[in-house]
Amino acid sequence: CELDIMFHLEKAHFMLEEMVMNGCIVET
Repeated sequence: CELDIMFHLEKAHFMLEEMVMNGCIVET
């Protein structure tokens, strides 16, 4: 299902962004 893929990508992108944010917070 195309919609399922879109949702999965959005979720993965959100997780990636959160990881980057946490990384920035940890680094500083």
